Amino acid sequence: MRASEYSLDVVDAIARRLVSTLDLEELLAAFVASMKRELGAAHAAIWLFDGDALRLRGGTPIAAPVALLAELSSPLVLHDPGKDHRIVDHAWFEAEGVAAFAAYPLIFDGTALGVIAMCTGHPITAEATYALARFAPWAAIAVRNAQRFTSAS
Repeated sequence: MRASEYSLDVVDAIARRLVSTLDLEELLAAFVASMKRELGAAHAAIWLFDGDALRLRGGTPIAAPVALLAELSSPLVLHDPGKDHRIVDHAWFEAEGVAAFAAYPLIFDGTALGVIAMCTGHPITAEATYALARFAPWAAIAVRNAQRFTSAS
């Protein structure tokens, strides 16, 4: 199987889970489970904007600087984040054995909704970053739909 076929299979598996619910909490739990199961994340998290503040809404806390994440307009992939100057808590990344960190903004119709992020204990493969990049726009759509459903109920 070619890398692009692998990535599309992964995105397809994740997308099937995303369309299965309009409950935001269930959706966020499905995101985290998918990043762990399909993309090999040791840690996965989702932050959503609450007004101007970015708040952790799903997954486990990752010692990533929230201010940095809040400003993301494009993907951020760090190999060896424990040594990256943008990371404040190097000790957490080293203690958790994190070899790579990836964060992708959730943008819907030009509006930032939040950020999805994952850490792995091994280098993130090109296939995983491609799948995460393909997954992020669908995640943004699913989040917006769930938010609209919740506010309409």
